[in-house]
This record gives sequence, structure tokens and C-alpha cells, in this order.
Amino acid sequence: MTTGTLVCLVVDGTTDPGPGVRAARRLHDVDGRGVDVLVLDDRPDAGPADTLTTLCREEGTSLYRSPRPLGAVPAGNLALAAARACGHDMVVLADAGLVLAGGAVAALRQGAGTDVACVCAWSDDAGEYSIHLGDAADRYVERDAVDWLAAVLGEAMGDDAFDVPLVVGACTAFSTAAVATVGLLDTAYPDLATATADWSLRARASGLHTRLAPRALAVRSGGVPTTGGTDGLGRYVTGPVEGRGWRLVRQRFPQVPDQLDAFRTSRLVENARYGAARHVVVAGARRHGWTIDVGRDPGADDWTTARCHVRPDDPATWTVRFRGQHLLRRAEAGEDVEVSLTELFVRRPDALAADAEDPAAAELVARVARRVATAHVTSGDAAGGDA
Repeated sequence: MTTGTLVCLVVDGTTDPGPGVRAARRLHDVDGRGVDVLVLDDRPDAGPADTLTTLCREEGTSLYRSPRPLGAVPAGNLALAAARACGHDMVVLADAGLVLAGGAVAALRQGAGTDVACVCAWSDDAGEYSIHLGDAADRYVERDAVDWLAAVLGEAMGDDAFDVPLVVGACTAFSTAAVATVGLLDTAYPDLATATADWSLRARASGLHTRLAPRALAVRSGGVPTTGGTDGLGRYVTGPVEGRGWRLVRQRFPQVPDQLDAFRTSRLVENARYGAARHVVVAGARRHGWTIDVGRDPGADDWTTARCHVRPDDPATWTVRFRGQHLLRRAEAGEDVEVSLTELFVRRPDALAADAEDPAAAELVARVARRVATAHVTSGDAAGGDA
């Protein structure tokens, strides 16, 4: 079999595929090799001169338009079958509404292996494996921003993929050899997320591994907010809640809730997510500076500067935000958090502000100003990190 990766972007009409298709041009495999990109349009009523046709022609991307509506899962099966027929050893199946980091394919392949069936990416819409972007989600439509976040995640979590009990999300790399063993996605499921979860569980039952690649990132373009709720496994997720599909997963694999509980007990994903968020905030504050707001949360833009918020009624708790990630610090006995943060960020805050309507806030900001002015910065005021 010829080695190579097919990236299939599925268009179902629910999201704008433009940013995802444009971002696909810079995708690369390991050693900088290019990848084959196929846009699979499941909207047969779209005219031949529509925007997507023009876009794919401009981007040099292959486009296949189904002659009749297939549905997301059959469309995914078409991509899996096409990858095998064309000699690819890996196929990345992704929602066209996602912007993939330039190195996402290479990261997914690095997590693969002869005994690995599929590898999934971090996303803001991947349920258990979501990176929460908060109010900054709409800023990650830019390819450079997604690449930056992926690089920071890699610095924080390393290159090694780790095993997960099932794969969910809208961006998954399938081994075509494993497809030959496990079969195609089950069309009884209403969506790709639950069909992929079912497929990954069948793969594990056959002795194969399913993994999450820390450096692989796919962000839903345009900051489309993810819905939250309880999935069919009885767990809170940040991705779309598809009750019928998750109920079917639970019926077929009743052991999954207990397996997920055991996995959560390991805190592997939680620790990785926390470490990544901390890395983002520290790198941002060191390079771009940080400010302190005392009083009501101003909800200020955290894209260009790290924002630290503290409430007068809880002066021991400090929350620092940067580009949708946050770092929570609680003062230990006798600790001045503002001094600790000044040392952590290797620079003094650029500004202090207080809620003018709250005397307690004004008093606290005055105290903070005095302490920060006399704080000892261990490494000087030069910015560090790369954000």
C-alpha cells in the first residue's frame, strides 16, 4: 500500500466551509510531505457555479459533490472507501467547518502505529477532549491563531499520543488497515461523532488502540459556540449532544460509562488541559504583558494582553485570562498573589484598574499597587515565552 494521507472535509450545509477549505492548503504530513485533500459536498442541490466550487478551484482542492443526499455517516464511509481504493494508509475525516492547524496531520500520524486504529485531535467541539476557548472562540477563525495555539499545546503536553477509551469529535485519523479489519462506520448512527465513537469501541474490542494526539488541533471556524449538556453516557460534555446516537452507544457498549469513569480518575486529560491553559496564559503574559482589574469582571478583550481579575469580596482568588484560556490562583497562607504572579510572568503588570463604584475595590487596588511597586522580579522585566 502506498503511504500517504487523504484529508476529507465533509460539507453538510450546517457550517461555512470556507475557512476550513482555505486552511487545508497548508496541511502537511510528517517530513513536510503534502497531503491529498478532498472536499466531499453532501448538498446535491448546490449549483455548479456556487461559491464552494469556485473556492476549491482557487485552492487547487479536489471536490466531489454527491448526486443525492447521503448523510454525514454514509459520506464518511465514502471517504474511508476512497482512501483504501486510492492506496492511502491514513484518512483524516473532518467536518469542513473546522480549521485544522497546519501540523495537525503530522501530529495525528505521529500518534499512529501498526496497532493503532484511530487518533483524534483536540478541538473546541470534541466532548471529553475539548479545549475550551471561551469568549475568544470567534478569534480562532484565523489560521495563524490556530497554528499558534497548536504549537503552545505541543510545548505544554509534548509529542506523545496517549490511549483514550473511545474517540469522539469532528476530526479523526483512521488507519485504512484498521478499516479493513473493523469495517466501515455504522449508518444506524445519526452523526459522525457517535458513529466514530462506536467504530473506535469496535476497534478496541478487536485489540487495537485508540489515541489522542496532543499536538493535533482542529477549531470550529467562526467561533460557532458549542452546546453543553449530558450525553447519552450520562456525562457532561461541551460538544453537541445527540441523544439518540449516544443512547445507542450505551446500549451496545454498556461498559463504556465505567471505562470513562476510570479514565477520568487518572486525570490524564484534565491535567493535560490544565497544563496547556497555564502554558498559554504564562506565555501570553510574559510576551504581551498583563493587567489587573479589581472589582466587577470587566469582560475585557484578552487577545492582545493577559487580563487578571480579582474580586474585593474574595481577594485570595485571582483569575488570569489570555486568548480563551485561564489560570486560577488562590493565595496560600501568607502569600501575596500579585507578587507571585509578577515573579511567574517575569514582569510587573502594565496597568491596575478598579471598579469606581466599589470603595472596597479602590482600596484593594491601592494596596495591590503598593505591593507590586515593591515586588522583587527574579528575572527582570524582559518578556519571555512565545505567544
